[in-house]
Amino acid sequence: IEERRTNEVDIYVYDIEYALTQRGFVIADVASARSLSNDTKKAISRFLTTAYNATTVELRQSIDTSLIGGITVRTADAEYDTTVKRKITNLQKMKE
Repeated sequence: IEERRTNEVDIYVYDIEYALTQRGFVIADVASARSLSNDTKKAISRFLTTAYNATTVELRQSIDTSLIGGITVRTADAEYDTTVKRKITNLQKMKE
């Protein structure tokens, strides 16, 4: 704050989350059109546990009203996008 570098906070947070991921603690931001069921949250946690060989998974859920359906899951080093918009975009690219 004294050095007026508060715009770099996101970089530090990213670095910390990435280091935690390397130690088996995964923090993931999950965006969906509506609140997720407990079963869906558990499935996401299981996926991330397997994908990262993690011992702990923490989900931060947010509601994104611009989404039609599906979810996005963002970790420190990856993004998993299963939204309807992404699927339509992929279909359009295949058609071209």
